[in-house]
Amino acid sequence: MLAIGQTLLVGSFDGVRFYSPWFLREGNAATMTVEIIAMSGSVSPTATLTVRVQTKNSEDADPAQGGGLASGTHTLTANALGVESGRSHSYKELIRFEYAVTGSAGGWVHFRMLSPAWELN
Repeated sequence: MLAIGQTLLVGSFDGVRFYSPWFLREGNAATMTVEIIAMSGSVSPTATLTVRVQTKNSEDADPAQGGGLASGTHTLTANALGVESGRSHSYKELIRFEYAVTGSAGGWVHFRMLSPAWELN
């Protein structure tokens, strides 16, 4: 059996964040896309997924909350099945995604983050 994507559950308290590993940028700008595959309460959603892009240089410290947001970053917020995209620019050397899910207790979101579509220099 092949399972595609990741599932995040709404926690008993707000403010929980999850992070992807850091990866190298491949251009000055990119379109980031998240696909919501399934979620609890598809008629009236009980969860919302927010994806933000963080960026830093390799010599910058890596505190728990990571780097700052890239300028021009579009925060992707999804609360329905389908695809959300946003274009960002002015990246530093390293990029990672910050995921947060909010909503009613017991809510969940199953999603996949697609590879960035980089605009080469």
